Amino acid sequence: GGGMLPLVLTGMPVSLPVLLGLLLLMAIVSKNAILVIDRAQRLAKSGALTPRVVLRASTERARPIVMTSLAMIMGMLPAALASAEGAAFRQPLALSVICGVAVSTVLSLVLLPSLIVLADRAGRALRSKAAPRPRAAMQGRAQNSGTPVAAQP
Repeated sequence: GGGMLPLVLTGMPVSLPVLLGLLLLMAIVSKNAILVIDRAQRLAKSGALTPRVVLRASTERARPIVMTSLAMIMGMLPAALASAEGAAFRQPLALSVICGVAVSTVLSLVLLPSLIVLADRAGRALRSKAAPRPRAAMQGRAQNSGTPVAAQP
C-alpha cells in the first residue's frame, strides 16, 4: 500500500527497481515486527502477552525502528529529489521506498502491538479448546446428562 501509493499519485511506472524496492520494504517491515515481537516475548517470559507488556516492548524498540527508518528515508531523498539525467530511472524506486518505510514504521509502532495481543489471545483460546479433557470429567458429564456411559472393567 504505502510503497505503491506515490507511484499511483505521480503516474510513475512500476519498474524492476520499484519491485526491488518493495522487496527491500518487506525485509524492513519483517525486521521491525521481529524486534517488537521478540522483545514482547522476552518480557512476558511464558506468560500472556498483555497490552502492558506489548506496549512496553514497542516503546523500548521504537528508537531502533525509527532510526533505521530515518536512515533509509534520508538515504533515498537525493534519488527522489534528483533532476539530473537518469533520475527518472531512480525516482520511482526512491519514492516507493520512502513512502513505504514511513507507512510501515507507523504501522509497526501503532497497529502491530494490537495485533500481537489479539493473536496471543486467539492462540490461547484455541489451545484451551483443543486441550484434551480428563476422562473422569467427561464420564461425569455423561452421567449428569442422562446419557448412558459404558461400564468400566
